[in-house]
Amino acid sequence: SLAQLKNTVATGNWTLHVRDSQALSNAGVLLGWGIAVGLSRDPAIAAVSFVPAITSTLSHKASGDFVVSDSGRVTQIEVVLNMYTTSTTVDVKLVHPDGTEVTLVSS
Repeated sequence: SLAQLKNTVATGNWTLHVRDSQALSNAGVLLGWGIAVGLSRDPAIAAVSFVPAITSTLSHKASGDFVVSDSGRVTQIEVVLNMYTTSTTVDVKLVHPDGTEVTLVSS
């Protein structure tokens, strides 16, 4: 769960991976994703981004990156996905800059 990222250093490259293990061609599209990270140095300031369309259908996998340049530790985190798919075999993982993987959706 995202709780395991609490109190980790937020700075660095975060990556979102979306994979459809049984997708046929054009089974879905990842339109974008967003991440909000609350930082310990000032909880009122969060690193926020909505990454626009990843130019890939979910025929197999797609990924996108987001860089947090502010220092501080994670106090809260929220991930928003904007995607369309008819598949029931979608897996979504968020990778912290230190390499920790958190599964958000697993089918």
